[in-house]
Amino acid sequence: MTLTRTASPTKTIAQTILIGAPADGTIARDALRFFRSSNYSELRTIQCESRDDVLILRGQVSTFFLKQLAQERIRSMEGVLAVINDLRVVDPMGSTT
Repeated sequence: MTLTRTASPTKTIAQTILIGAPADGTIARDALRFFRSSNYSELRTIQCESRDDVLILRGQVSTFFLKQLAQERIRSMEGVLAVINDLRVVDPMGSTT
């Protein structure tokens, strides 16, 4: 099930996907370790936070592909209940889409 809220003034689209079990601080730390070991350098800069059993992804990437890849990779983590993908897509020239 996918729930989408409207874009914020910075045009960030947050998607919430319900999966697995509750997230907590350990889940956020595990997610950070997972991204830091990624072969995609942009994914290594993603910030993770857990709040109210939800894992929140923040930061910026250059393509929608990387935004979706980050979300899908983290969905498979054990113990994740929901993911809010607040990653911003920013092209190399600096404009946000």
